[in-house]
Amino acid sequence: MTDRTESVWQRWFGRRRAADEAPGPHDAAVRETLARVLKDYTDLDIDLAEAEAKIRLGRLASWGAEILRGLGPSDADDPPTLDPDWGTLRTTFARHRRAERHFVSETVGGFRQALVDVAQGLTRTVESDGSSDERVSKSVAGLKELASTPSIDVSRLRSSVLQTVEVVEAAAGERSRRHNREVGRLRDILRTMRVELKRVTAQAETDPLTGLANRASLDAHLAGTAAIGAFRGSATSLLLLDLDHFKNVNDSHGHPAGDAVLRNVGDVLRALGLRETDLIARYGGEEFAIVLHECREDDAFKVAERVRGAIDAMIVVHDGARIHLTVSIGVAERGLDEAPEAWLERADRALYAAKAGGRDRVHVAA
Repeated sequence: MTDRTESVWQRWFGRRRAADEAPGPHDAAVRETLARVLKDYTDLDIDLAEAEAKIRLGRLASWGAEILRGLGPSDADDPPTLDPDWGTLRTTFARHRRAERHFVSETVGGFRQALVDVAQGLTRTVESDGSSDERVSKSVAGLKELASTPSIDVSRLRSSVLQTVEVVEAAAGERSRRHNREVGRLRDILRTMRVELKRVTAQAETDPLTGLANRASLDAHLAGTAAIGAFRGSATSLLLLDLDHFKNVNDSHGHPAGDAVLRNVGDVLRALGLRETDLIARYGGEEFAIVLHECREDDAFKVAERVRGAIDAMIVVHDGARIHLTVSIGVAERGLDEAPEAWLERADRALYAAKAGGRDRVHVAA
């Protein structure tokens, strides 16, 4: 054995051996056990993913290999290449174990915190939903308690997590079914409300006697038409109708007969086949209005003549009495930037001009 080899053995075992003295069987067993422990440790290491840790592992692996080589016959041409004093070996091993412990602590701690966060989230979900499911509460509480223990049994933790998920999924399924039933009931209520709202809205916008639009609906329509007309620059014409001598019907035949006449007028106006965009309304009493969109006053005049002719041809039979009426009509095309009130007033003046001119006629506003 060379002087260098002898020096190595001396430092390893703290005593000098003769060149021809072989190590005792007890020392050899200890060295071999140490070498195997280092090998297993470095082969099954935790990947710390840091350069310094890899250096430490490399040194420990090399020391284990050197110890194993030292157990074989001495070879002057291949002496031990390291000087593995026990202090350095112990320090290196301890430093690496501390790094592993820190890594495991951080990893398990993060895992534990994640589980606590999940448990807290589940708890908030359960609480916000107002659920009183005792199984969910107990399962979540157990998971939180297990995640908070200093020493975690991973298999128990995994089992607890799976159990909690199953319990929560079951509870969520029940809540979903319960919510679907509630949503269904709410949908039915909303559908009923929508139908009722539509009915009430229609009543608010409809004249109950004739079924035509009422005065409020006409005013809103005129305002909307004016706004759209200002934007699009399109022509819109307004017809105001007044039944001639309608008071005589009420005086001679009674108000029920007058109502019958008004209902028939509404039917006649609807039967004209105007466009859906046009509006027919009862303006008040025996007065009616028609709003014609995309219609100049000359075309509006033609429509007004059709209206006048249709009402002139109308015969209302009530209690054996045959009632015949005529109508006077004023026509006004909306002027550029004309306000609805001014437009309506011009049509009204045209109507009274028609009446002043002898009734049963159409007059176009100036």
